[in-house]
Amino acid sequence: MGALSLRRRRHLGSGLDIYEIKLGDAFLMSSQFTVAEIELARLGLAALARADIDVVVGGLGLGYTAQAVLENSQLRSLVVVDALAEVIEWHQQGLLPLGKSLTDDPRCRFVHGDFFAMADAADGLRSRCARPPLRCGAGGHRPFAAKAAASAPCRAVHAAGACPACRAPATRRCVCAVVE
Repeated sequence: MGALSLRRRRHLGSGLDIYEIKLGDAFLMSSQFTVAEIELARLGLAALARADIDVVVGGLGLGYTAQAVLENSQLRSLVVVDALAEVIEWHQQGLLPLGKSLTDDPRCRFVHGDFFAMADAADGLRSRCARPPLRCGAGGHRPFAAKAAASAPCRAVHAAGACPACRAPATRRCVCAVVE
């Protein structure tokens, strides 16, 4: 496929930082062009006339679609499925401008996987996007990482405070992966 890279550059005319995700020489995302994805999310949600909406978005990218979904006052939960573990990690590490706001929002959760394969499965996205049970501080509980075996176990007890790995507060389920 090619090397995945995150690039930040300064636009000489405006002085703004531009964030880009590239796969080899191909541009996957740029913060310079986000209007379409933001508006598609808003238009899709505006067509729903109900409260407590649960949304699944295929692809995290720079997070602009997810941020637009989170702005909807009727949203109950958002699951963003991305095939590229590095993109999820960049958000969790705060390397992207929207990373902190997405990971801090208790309604938002990232899932590493193939969105289309999950949607095409017999049980669809429902079981694969269900929230994991809360199991912080137990042996084998690790923060999400592309190389989970190399990551440090999460030692937080959620009743006592937020998880340092995923920053989930005690009032919400942790987005850390459980590695058995």
